[in-house]
Amino acid sequence: AENIAASPIVDHPNPTQGELTLEITDLALENFALQLIDLQGKSIENKKITSATEIIRMENLPSATYFLKVTNNNKEVKSFKIIKN
Repeated sequence: AENIAASPIVDHPNPTQGELTLEITDLALENFALQLIDLQGKSIENKKITSATEIIRMENLPSATYFLKVTNNNKEVKSFKIIKN
């Protein structure tokens, strides 16, 4: 089993009803960005990560599965599958 606590990038809660928290620890943030994408590949949100804890608001989105990609200098470093209830 993967040790979640050891990962520098964690998302919770998942599944979520509304807010998703993305936490990044032990990494310099200056070139990090996040992208929220639906299953059709449409970008819903794209923003620079400016703090170690980013809140992604999903309460207005339909219940579905989404992908959250974290990039560093436009290279993907982590991808999460997010279930929105």
